[in-house]
Amino acid sequence: MRLLVNELRSQDRVAVVVYAGAEGLALPSTSAGEKEQILKVIESLGAGDATHGSAGLKLAYDIAEQGFIKDDVNRVILATDGDFNVGVASRGDLIRLIEDKAKTGVSLTALGFGMGNIKDSTLEKLADHGNGNYAYIDSLWEARKALVEQIDATLVTIAKDVKLQIEPGRGILDMPRPFCWRPRRKSTLIRQIRQFDQEPPARNAV
Repeated sequence: MRLLVNELRSQDRVAVVVYAGAEGLALPSTSAGEKEQILKVIESLGAGDATHGSAGLKLAYDIAEQGFIKDDVNRVILATDGDFNVGVASRGDLIRLIEDKAKTGVSLTALGFGMGNIKDSTLEKLADHGNGNYAYIDSLWEARKALVEQIDATLVTIAKDVKLQIEPGRGILDMPRPFCWRPRRKSTLIRQIRQFDQEPPARNAV
């Protein structure tokens, strides 16, 4: 997370919520210009026993909504192995929670950490239903890729609910069945791509 904080600008804002052992607000919404203060809080964090992920997510979304910046990036960044064992723990209930929170305009980025107990598919599903993305961080190289080199892809959603149907040409339809499909009458392409000005949007991350 230190890598991410170092990429933020002073107009960006960051809050930190914890949910291992007990959920709570470790850092209220703070200007990213206060990097030393933010990093100090991050360095003080540690793993706990029980993982009350749903409570942490609810609190994170509440904080993000309170600091909501219209027409800019508002996002919850979930760093976890996905093994939620307290509170709302089933995948279906978690997805419904995320879907409900996504209606507020706050997106979700899920970052998977750990080995053995990692709930990879659950985290990916949550990110999908939270209008966000998922990345598994198993090395410094992967962290740098997701949080530095591809920071805009990690934090900015350029399209939601995209549906794409491709209709092959006649020649392709003559290919064996595994390599072709029946064309449908209607083809739908929904694009909601946001055009940015030269100045990147401000970010409100929890």
